[in-house]
Amino acid sequence: FPPKFAKSVSHLIDREINLEDSCELLWRVTISNHNGSLPIKHGWSEFSSKHDVKVGEFIVFHYVPIDEHFIVQIFGTSGCEKRIYPQEISLVVELHQIK
Repeated sequence: FPPKFAKSVSHLIDREINLEDSCELLWRVTISNHNGSLPIKHGWSEFSSKHDVKVGEFIVFHYVPIDEHFIVQIFGTSGCEKRIYPQEISLVVELHQIK
């Protein structure tokens, strides 16, 4: 997260939080501190891989302070939101629940 926004969520550093995707599945990640920015560390590789995030795509994080999680929207290079479709949900849920 960029430095200006990072100040408002600095209490989340080194804590596990949830990312909620378009299917309302929750993914555990850890936020760390790097020169004033807050990159998502542990768990991001799995999240981005399962959601097929590519360079050039746009990701919007909506912070929900009540339970300290982020709702994530992923937009492809076309500007359209990428979603996991029903045929993909069972596979993602199955793989996600194995852990």
